[in-house]
Amino acid sequence: MGEGRWVEVRATAGHGVDEKKCVKALQQLRKEFAGEELPTQDVVEPSDGTVAIAVALMGAGAEQTVVAVLGDWIRRRKNPGTVTLTLEGDSIEVDRPTFDDRERELAAFLTTH
Repeated sequence: MGEGRWVEVRATAGHGVDEKKCVKALQQLRKEFAGEELPTQDVVEPSDGTVAIAVALMGAGAEQTVVAVLGDWIRRRKNPGTVTLTLEGDSIEVDRPTFDDRERELAAFLTTH
């Protein structure tokens, strides 16, 4: 990944969700990040049934913007059910049912690295 801090957003296919749906969902998420002027880029995919993008944490308030965009995006979807964010080797997993409870934890995760 390029200069700056990048957080990887990885969606897991499975449980009745195929990889194509995950790809389409992440393409939509990428458009939403672009709408907030947050750069994204592709992540080399392992062949483990996951798809991922990376989003740059650049500029004041970028972490809060990522949390807000991700929260809105994940609340509107049934699938992918689980999203894993990885930053500097640490990961946090969020899903639709628990997003509201974990929103502050996710914000802290993104700002403390």
